[in-house]
Amino acid sequence: MPALLLTVAAAAPAAAGPAPAAAPSRPASGAPVGFLTYNICGNSPNTADCSATREVEKRRDAVVAHARAEKSDFVFLQEVCSQQFATIGRALKGDGYDGHFAETFRRPGVCDVKEPDGTVTKGVYGIAVYAKGPITPGEAVTIDPDDDYTRQHSGPEAWHAACVEAEIRGRKTRGCSVHLYPQYDGKPPDINARQAANLAAHPWLDAGTPVVLGGDFNPLHRTGTIPDRTTSPRSTDLDPFYRPELGGSGRLIEVDETDAARFDATCKAATPRPRACRSGEPTHLRQSAEVKEAKLDYIFVDRDHFGNVRGDALPRDSEISDHYALVGSATVRHDDGDDEQR
Repeated sequence: MPALLLTVAAAAPAAAGPAPAAAPSRPASGAPVGFLTYNICGNSPNTADCSATREVEKRRDAVVAHARAEKSDFVFLQEVCSQQFATIGRALKGDGYDGHFAETFRRPGVCDVKEPDGTVTKGVYGIAVYAKGPITPGEAVTIDPDDDYTRQHSGPEAWHAACVEAEIRGRKTRGCSVHLYPQYDGKPPDINARQAANLAAHPWLDAGTPVVLGGDFNPLHRTGTIPDRTTSPRSTDLDPFYRPELGGSGRLIEVDETDAARFDATCKAATPRPRACRSGEPTHLRQSAEVKEAKLDYIFVDRDHFGNVRGDALPRDSEISDHYALVGSATVRHDDGDDEQR
């Protein structure tokens, strides 16, 4: 693999205890921190619900264009073939990015990609993160809880978050690309929720490190026994990330939660109107579903270090993915409380 492709790391060991939080330095610039997450459906050969083709160049051009236009400091990709990761990384290198790829699945043909000259290259399937500036060696952080029940039903894919740390606005910040279990028919309904709870409990947040999680979280909101794609953000699968004031148990802010135009009926009916809602623009289209659009993709930032969030789903390219790219930004909170959003 090219030099950009870092060695796949083992799962991060559990920390012995919370490390003391370093006082964040005040950044020289108040420019927002930018994010891009995109499930690029990279190994799809040709399906109506995913993409028109398994290729590299179109995905490279789209990711690079979005990252540049949005001035993204972190780029999170899911469902990536290693050839796509390497090609996108070479294109982003001149903009100051470095990246990490975590392999999650290997089988014959899963990432056989036809190049423009007709040759077929064989790759591996996984998840990726890029960040501007020098990065720490990447980690493939295990998302599955360490129990036989979860492993039995979530296999054969190895579920990891691809994580790096980079200095963003003067502070070392951890960014992780996330892909949670897609809740296949006939499988237990709690696998996604177990992965989410395990990821949200990671000790980085206790260590005082600024954290950004971006990716395809695949939530399923069950109203009774019927999944409701129109209110995916209200899924209990996401409770470990959203804050108590939004019905969760976590300490993160989602970049599109303040878009009042996208508030759901519950928030629109509330008096007074809330500042934030478990809602947002749809990021996924399933032609075969009764409700075709749903918000499956999220960018979460921790509330202790970020505020003033913004998020937007970009127009979907049907030749790339069934997902829409999601972009967002947040300002950095300072010692004096500036830019705070609670």
